[in-house]
Amino acid sequence: MKYFITIPCFSFLLSLSIYGQSRTQNLQFTNITSKQGLAQNIVNCIIQDKKDFLWIGTANGLQRYDGHRFKLYQHQLHNPNSLSNNYVLTLLEDQKGHIWIGTMGGGLNRFNPDTEEFVRFKHQKNDQSSISDQVVHTLYEDQEGKIWIGFHEGYFGYFNPATQKFKRFLPKDESRFNAKRVFSIVNDHHQGFWLGTSQGLVYFDKKKETYRDHSFINKTQNRHHSNNAIYSLFRDLVQPHILWLGTFHMGLIKFDTQTHKIVKRWEANPQDTGSLKTNAVWSFFQDKLGNYWVGTKLGFYHFDPKANKFTLFSSNARNPSSIAGSYIQHIFQDKAGSIWLCSYDHGISRFNPDFNHFYAFESHFGQVSSFCEDQKGNLWLGIKRGTIGLAKLNRANGRLKTFRQVLNNSPQVAADEVNVLLNDIDGSLWIGTYGKGLYHYTPQNGALKHYLYPIESVFDTNLTNADIGAIYQDKDDPDKLWIGVLSRGLFQLSKKLQKFVKYYPYTKFSQLSIIGITKDHQGNLWLATRKGLNKLDLKTEIVTQYLHSPQDKSSISNNYITSLYIDKQNILWIGTRGGLNKFNLGTGKSGKFRRPPYKQNPADPIIHKIIEDKADNLWLSTNKGVICFDKQKGIFRNEYRQLELLGNEYQEGSGILAKDGTIFLGGNNGFSSFDPGKISKNNYSAPIVFTDFRLFNRPVKAGVNEILTHPIWATDTIELSYKENVISLEFTKLDYIQAEGNTFEVFLENFDQDWYNAGSKSQVTYANLPAGRYIFRVRSTHSNHQEARMVFIVHPPWWNTLWFKASLTLFLVVSSYLLIQRYQTRNRRAKALADQVPEKTEKITSVKESTMFSTPPEPKSLFKNQKEIDQLQQKLQEAMEIQQLYKNEKLSLPILAKEIGTTDKKLSELLNKELNTNFYEYVNLYRIKVFKERIKKGEGQYKKMISIAFDSGFYSKSTFNRIFKKHTGLTPTQFKKKVEASNKQAPEQPKSSQ
Repeated sequence: MKYFITIPCFSFLLSLSIYGQSRTQNLQFTNITSKQGLAQNIVNCIIQDKKDFLWIGTANGLQRYDGHRFKLYQHQLHNPNSLSNNYVLTLLEDQKGHIWIGTMGGGLNRFNPDTEEFVRFKHQKNDQSSISDQVVHTLYEDQEGKIWIGFHEGYFGYFNPATQKFKRFLPKDESRFNAKRVFSIVNDHHQGFWLGTSQGLVYFDKKKETYRDHSFINKTQNRHHSNNAIYSLFRDLVQPHILWLGTFHMGLIKFDTQTHKIVKRWEANPQDTGSLKTNAVWSFFQDKLGNYWVGTKLGFYHFDPKANKFTLFSSNARNPSSIAGSYIQHIFQDKAGSIWLCSYDHGISRFNPDFNHFYAFESHFGQVSSFCEDQKGNLWLGIKRGTIGLAKLNRANGRLKTFRQVLNNSPQVAADEVNVLLNDIDGSLWIGTYGKGLYHYTPQNGALKHYLYPIESVFDTNLTNADIGAIYQDKDDPDKLWIGVLSRGLFQLSKKLQKFVKYYPYTKFSQLSIIGITKDHQGNLWLATRKGLNKLDLKTEIVTQYLHSPQDKSSISNNYITSLYIDKQNILWIGTRGGLNKFNLGTGKSGKFRRPPYKQNPADPIIHKIIEDKADNLWLSTNKGVICFDKQKGIFRNEYRQLELLGNEYQEGSGILAKDGTIFLGGNNGFSSFDPGKISKNNYSAPIVFTDFRLFNRPVKAGVNEILTHPIWATDTIELSYKENVISLEFTKLDYIQAEGNTFEVFLENFDQDWYNAGSKSQVTYANLPAGRYIFRVRSTHSNHQEARMVFIVHPPWWNTLWFKASLTLFLVVSSYLLIQRYQTRNRRAKALADQVPEKTEKITSVKESTMFSTPPEPKSLFKNQKEIDQLQQKLQEAMEIQQLYKNEKLSLPILAKEIGTTDKKLSELLNKELNTNFYEYVNLYRIKVFKERIKKGEGQYKKMISIAFDSGFYSKSTFNRIFKKHTGLTPTQFKKKVEASNKQAPEQPKSSQ
């Protein structure tokens, strides 16, 4: 008898059809519009500066974005240092950190983020050295620092910031080339530029200062044809000789700069769903993974040139994770790999192509409470709170079948509330339900058996209406099944006898409701309940309870046990509503539990399910996403912390690792899946920056003769009077992937005793700080390597000033006279003692000489052989270079020895005898090395040297200066000047505008 029928539900089948589609079709977009703070939904460009802030050009001003808040810069009447025009078309950050802004009607602007002032460069009709037009389409900076500009009506030229003059290049023969409008610039190995213009593609030779190699893109090759306009240019990252042309009317074009010929065209084809819908291609981009993306007037596409296929991402008002708009003007990828799409009328959409191996299948059938995989690779789903109960997914074709109640009046019918599934070793299926007890289903013949408990004396009623919480099959004895029943305890079932054979009295367990069962290598059953963890010794039937104790840090962290898992190393991992716990079954007789460092854990401590992948990593479904725990290193893998699926509403205990390595997790509205082996790590670590400073809860604005002379993010030291005694500092992590999930630790040196966890709060307030010097430090709990610092100097009140101290001088003089008199009296006594010194000195010298000429025995080495020395030296090097232990201000010889797994004496012998140094000199040399490398990378251009020194591990300015000069012979300032002089011979690589 068959109980399966195909679901006639188009929405669910459509979601499952993703199995057979490209992974790019499952993109999840985050949208930002005026509702979230954008000044205007017309967005033309985005760039990311050296400090990792995002700068957004809109039709209503320039905005700085930190992942949480926007700051708007607009044109202000009667303020010449404001933006000249609010309609921003293009942006560029130069080598000095200045932001250049091209506007629609306001010419060119240069913005200094450190002073927040704009300098305007406008077209002056009678001044040939001024820019040639008020509309600036595109910008590019060359190696010499010149800003090359493409205008709307002024051709092409450059502005020299050094001379403050502009030079324009007109064509020699305007009858052959008269493209006044330059929309895009691509650098050609610093020899010239490819220009996308209103009359096609043209090459500009920098050396000869002439235009050449003019290529028309319309099929008639008519130079006067309006269809020649090229809006965007992009050089292929794999084949640099290939240019991708986004055109106004001719679709997408692939152009070979070696042959100067069009290789291929892609134009709109209404009959082909895999082609473009329009020939107006506004933007083109190739990301770090090699994917091609195309923005058009009628949609955003993933482009596969080999298959000639465009995959459209359409806007769907009912799906908040779909793309917001269809008119995509600009595409930008940030340092973390996220791609930002600027639309003409729907703001910004963002996605990360690294996360395309994650699938979320949403349904309205109910909660997916459990999974199991059969021998054919089919996935069985237990569903509750719906009308289906049980379903089977054929992963090969993506089709889903459901288990239906075809015998309406029979008591042997599976319920709609399926809570637990177990795939038997023989291929059959065990089904635990809510309210209908236990079922056994054989797919081969369709047989369905409903199991009853025959001993009525145990309960007033049998198990026909029981709630099944857990099912476990003994791998050593497959005939035995252990059934956990909510509110009724533990039962043993015999497959051969087809009946329950044993019941364990409920009085032995911490709670009646058994919701998880597993068996260890010693034959003990471990039982999860909502009121503690239980171990059942099957030989003695002794039950040991493990409960949380607030006074015992080695106890389990929470009594609500959600998931149990035993790994190959015989470690029991316990998921609770209070986080993850570890219990060593080999040495666990003492009952001690260990908890991972939750200060590094970005997720909610409520664990729903624990699954181990093929690489021995633990994947945890939580209330705030899926996170990965590295068992080997004992840390949470922060590069995976952004995984949020199904709105993070996961089902307790619902998940499975399929045979092919795919992980499935059940949720309240469907299920999600991903393959851990296909996930690319995101090692980008966003910096922490200061965003606001307040006195008495009022914002402090930067200005001349003010407390802040520069904006707070460009300030490293703040000086205060003793009256300014209520200060607040706001900070954020420039994490655009998951800004809401960031948590912080803070520490005010010379005030706080230690770091304390501020959670997701990004503001601290201090009151009544005594006079002195303080260093405020904030770091992300996700990574201790990212830290921001602010120095506070609180000046003393008048009674601690110099003039007040001078008034005490007279009193000190009188006091000194009295002290001198007392001193002279002591001197007379000391003279008497001094007469005895020669005699005692002679005795001491005699003893010294007798010991001086005796040769002490050579001390025995603590190392067995040279191999042990080499291994320890390798560990020491890894601890300093990889773990960066030299940054630890409390680092000492014992701490370092413990970190590399040796003793203090062995480490001391290695440093003294083998490396001819000592501990402090060894650590300081590493700090100096890091400081020098950061100066050579150019950080000294936008950071103070003392800030770089602090980031390199030093914690005192005087100590740093003394040690640096001792080892280099130069002061830090002298070293920086030497590096800058050297860099002038090798200038930085130029950057193009966005």
